[in-house]
Amino acid sequence: MILAYSDIISQCPTQLYYSLLPFLPSDTFLSRQYSGSISILTDREKSWSPLLFRLAKPFHKPSVFFTLDGCTLAVVSHGGLQLYEASSGLLNSSIETPMKRYQREPLQAMFTPDGSQVLVLFVSLLDVSDEPDEPDEEIYGIQYYDLAKQNVRLQLIPLEKHIPNDLIRLSGDGSYIVFPEPETSIHRICIQRIHGGDDASVSIKCNGVVQDLAFAHDSLHLVAVAAGNTITVLDIPSSHVLQTLSHEDVHNILFSPDGLFIASWSRTTEARLFSRTQGTLLATFEAGMRSLAFSCTNHLYMLTRSDNVRVYSASGDHNQAAIRAISLRGYVRQILPAPNDSQIVIQTSANILTAGYGIEVWSLRQFADTHDSTPCPNTILGIDLSGDASRLAISTQMEIEVWDARVGQRCQVFQSQSANPSFRPVAFSPRGELIASSNQDGVIVVDVQAGVLRPMSYLVGIDGVAVNWVGISFDSSRLAAATWRYVLIWDLPSGTLLHTISDGYPTLQWSRLDLCIWLGRCICLDTETFQQDILWEPGDQFREPDYLYRDENEFRIRSSGRRDEPLFFASPSPLKIKEHYWRSDRVCIVSEEGRLLLLDISCLDAYMKEYYHLDSKGKLRKDILHSNVEIILSHRRLYRYNQ
Repeated sequence: MILAYSDIISQCPTQLYYSLLPFLPSDTFLSRQYSGSISILTDREKSWSPLLFRLAKPFHKPSVFFTLDGCTLAVVSHGGLQLYEASSGLLNSSIETPMKRYQREPLQAMFTPDGSQVLVLFVSLLDVSDEPDEPDEEIYGIQYYDLAKQNVRLQLIPLEKHIPNDLIRLSGDGSYIVFPEPETSIHRICIQRIHGGDDASVSIKCNGVVQDLAFAHDSLHLVAVAAGNTITVLDIPSSHVLQTLSHEDVHNILFSPDGLFIASWSRTTEARLFSRTQGTLLATFEAGMRSLAFSCTNHLYMLTRSDNVRVYSASGDHNQAAIRAISLRGYVRQILPAPNDSQIVIQTSANILTAGYGIEVWSLRQFADTHDSTPCPNTILGIDLSGDASRLAISTQMEIEVWDARVGQRCQVFQSQSANPSFRPVAFSPRGELIASSNQDGVIVVDVQAGVLRPMSYLVGIDGVAVNWVGISFDSSRLAAATWRYVLIWDLPSGTLLHTISDGYPTLQWSRLDLCIWLGRCICLDTETFQQDILWEPGDQFREPDYLYRDENEFRIRSSGRRDEPLFFASPSPLKIKEHYWRSDRVCIVSEEGRLLLLDISCLDAYMKEYYHLDSKGKLRKDILHSNVEIILSHRRLYRYNQ
């Protein structure tokens, strides 16, 4: 929290303190004393989250690892190496790499046994041709980060052929690499010395392509190879096959830190645990795993496809259930336990805009569900508030839900399946009596007052592309929908398709006063005459009051002159806002972790009524303009400080 908001804390600490009061867990003393107007109606945390910190910036395809004592967390990305205090997230040191015209993507990273250096095996794509169809040249190398001298040295690895899927691994002492020999009919694992010496290769028998390679932590000479239905354990010095283990369609493998166990998982079958010394199968686990990790205590952490973590003891009773189950929210890419099982590092999926991966550190000492028991819909795809903010519409892949936005309770559910598993638009009619959304065939309309789906279906039989926007006109006589290539207009009561525009538009908005629709690109369509007019700027008929807007995780007030006022309130750093919708005295937030928060901001509405005015056209105008006015959210009222 302090890291995420260090700048704003130094500028206005009181403002930030009051802004975070509504987000306090419900069972805390301050929460019970706080009686402010802003309140969270749904999915409020009941106790402090186990999230210790989130690193302040995202990383491009990072490699994350601990020191052996677990006190330092290292992150390597194309920009260099950062070392963080594992307990607080404070940055201890960083070593930047010179920027090149190509990015170095880390494949493997580790501390040297004495802890003086960090070794990073990387791959780079070097554009060596001006021809667009010519493939880029792939370059492999090792970065040697000297932690005492705070510099980095680069050594390239000469390889004659491309290695599919970057299946190249570096030994623990950095003395050699192993990789499958490409483009051969016989499966052969190559061993190449980094600092000179005789190279070697080992032939293995398997019925599929090599999927993964793994070094044993306790030995510099044992390598496991996953290919087809077989795991092969090789001895590097003797170039001999020591063991073969059976696992159908094996995809990933890893050794335990002491080298006594081998864990593997498959995309189609269950995960497995083997004894490396005896070569026997010890346990099988449920199917659907997608990431495995060992701690130094031989606890095996398994990440499921539903973003839950199961923890098993590799050295304990292999027939017992998981010793711990951890429920995570959001989209998790990888997990990494601390050596002593006190923490777990969660690498979240890449941001669509920045392609950066987030890194969070959670405490495992008191890991429990910290949220109140208010039911929350599964995988929210779209949200909308009715015009009077009395109802909230939520779309999921299988349902349309209607909530009472006054109290934060679900009151109606309509069964309807979406064609798109990741996006489903939903929109109220201006008076709130109807809801439009998409289904597998086109657009559906829900009659909220009657509590039924209208039997009429508005078919979109064009290009098979899912609907990405829907809207209902001010008098509920027209229905509009858009795909990435078309805009369609129907007569809503009869279901007659009135007009189709064969072009995609970035912005669509019904007029609040007539049957015109703003299509963006300076085009306004009259849906009575279907004449298109040039409109350089959308007028007040299309623009709703927008004095509350979001800047990343902060909400701000905007004056009529579009001059930004200071911060109104900031949501806590553990809450990563994915989507929000504001109307009247309600703000609905959907986080990237899948949480739904409905906020009562009636105190802001009272402030705007006192100091702002909406004219007859809906344009926001400030009646009294103070310079350098800071808006502070208090537990009782809004204070104004004139500087």
